[in-house]
Amino acid sequence: MPRCADPPGDKRDGGGMFRGRGVRRQLLISLSLMAVVFVGLFLPLADHLISNQFEKFQIDEAQDEARRLERLLLDRVDRLRTSACDYADWGQTVDYVQGKAPAYIEENLSSGGLISLDTDYIFIVDRTLSVRYFAGTSEYAGQSPGDDDVLQPLPTSRLTPLLSDPRIRSILEQPGGTSLIMRVGERWHLLGACPITYPGTSVDKPSYGILGFAAELSPQRIELIGNLVGVPFSLYDAARMSQLARLEDGGDVVMYRVIADSNGGPMVGLEIRYPQPLGEQIRMTRRLFLSTALGIFFIGGL
Repeated sequence: MPRCADPPGDKRDGGGMFRGRGVRRQLLISLSLMAVVFVGLFLPLADHLISNQFEKFQIDEAQDEARRLERLLLDRVDRLRTSACDYADWGQTVDYVQGKAPAYIEENLSSGGLISLDTDYIFIVDRTLSVRYFAGTSEYAGQSPGDDDVLQPLPTSRLTPLLSDPRIRSILEQPGGTSLIMRVGERWHLLGACPITYPGTSVDKPSYGILGFAAELSPQRIELIGNLVGVPFSLYDAARMSQLARLEDGGDVVMYRVIADSNGGPMVGLEIRYPQPLGEQIRMTRRLFLSTALGIFFIGGL
């Protein structure tokens, strides 16, 4: 008895089923290959680009903070210079240096005046840099504040390192005075100083000595200034510094900056540690990006 042939429709359905499985398999293989390329190539590249953009932004922020700190320090030391010039360009100060005004200190200088300038001590020297007066606030002198508002005399030996700096002698020939951030012994000082002269408009008028106001950058004062700016900082010899910034493994941006003096020469170096404010945002962006990418492939594979 002859065998009946399969209905034609059955052959078409079977072939369609096999073709459907083949297309699905090819699609899964393609998606798998795309996933491998995406995870192995695109994700690391995207992560690198994201990290670079965040790092550049944070370094730019650190550089802005460094410039703001530099302006703050220069403004403070320039205020000291301005105050010193007010006293130095005065006939009574000339008379005191020449020994003609014995009541000058008592009548014109006080501890409260120095404190209002946020400074620690004042010095007056003649043209040979011999000390005529050197005194500071009670706190700087290591004494308990008194009620008489009198400046405390300081030993001239504490002034020797400052006067030995060749930049001090050059102030005698600088009519507008100078502003310096300089190392005196183991600590840095903000110094504003002017030549002592009779008032007048002549640019070549003779000088009779130097009057200076200075503030020691103690750890407490450095911390206070850092809090005002919002970043901790340290001071170093300018010769050891270079103007650059780097991102440390620990997450902080470390900024190095050299502050120039009024003549354009290197005066002091700053090291600023700027905590990464965007560290958590970077991690969240990475997690979101990875989750989105994996979600797309998961949905596409259904």
